[in-house]
Amino acid sequence: MSDMMQSSGQLAEFGSHLIKKAQWQAPPEAVSWWPNTPAWNVIFILLSLSLCIWVLSHGYRWLQHQYVREAKSLFAELEANNDLAGMARLMRQFCHQHWPSENLATLSVAAFSTRVVELSKSSQGTAKAIAALLVCSYQANACLTDEHRLAIQCWFKEHVC
Repeated sequence: MSDMMQSSGQLAEFGSHLIKKAQWQAPPEAVSWWPNTPAWNVIFILLSLSLCIWVLSHGYRWLQHQYVREAKSLFAELEANNDLAGMARLMRQFCHQHWPSENLATLSVAAFSTRVVELSKSSQGTAKAIAALLVCSYQANACLTDEHRLAIQCWFKEHVC
């Protein structure tokens, strides 16, 4: 019996030693979710750069076309107020911004309207409407025919909207 007690005491001692030893050991390190290899790091960097370049280029294009969005809202306001002088000013300003290398400011009314029609690939009726708008914008009691007004509305909606 004493041998049994002695062996069970040694067994208990041996078992407690294993438990204490298990507590002394450090737990294993966690496995990373990202593979720690150079190839994955390069892929991650390339994807990040691509995303940054895409966001910057689209943001830059959006900012470049801000004048188009502003011209659209201003044209709607001027058209509602029947402000022909403002519409003529807006058309000249929009054309100067849209085609900056054409030197449209130096052209006469007829040359300006034909050049805008050539650049925008519109009909010749639109050139007459643009010329009529620019000419009547200098008059005190300006008015446009319905045909010219419709042609100008169509041109603005086609190129600005």
